[in-house]
Amino acid sequence: MADTNNPNPNYPPNVKVLVDKAREIYDSLKPTLEPANNGKYVVIEVTSGRHFIGDTKDEAMAEARKVFPDILLFIRRIGELEKISHHSSSFFPRTYASFL
Repeated sequence: MADTNNPNPNYPPNVKVLVDKAREIYDSLKPTLEPANNGKYVVIEVTSGRHFIGDTKDEAMAEARKVFPDILLFIRRIGELEKISHHSSSFFPRTYASFL
């Protein structure tokens, strides 16, 4: 039976919990990330809290995949999202397919 509360059945129902945790971690990292890295990308692995910075999404994700090859990762652009893009944060599985 499908979970009707899950907006995307291709991802686990606890994704909102993971996104919330990743945003919490980002907020704690904010003083060390901004403003020096504004416009770059950060990938966050929510269980360990480890993060990886790159000039592009692909660069940041490639570094993270060296350590975490098979799990969902959170990626967002560093800085104020309103000033950068309203589509700047998402989770990426191994296939790099965004669902947010």
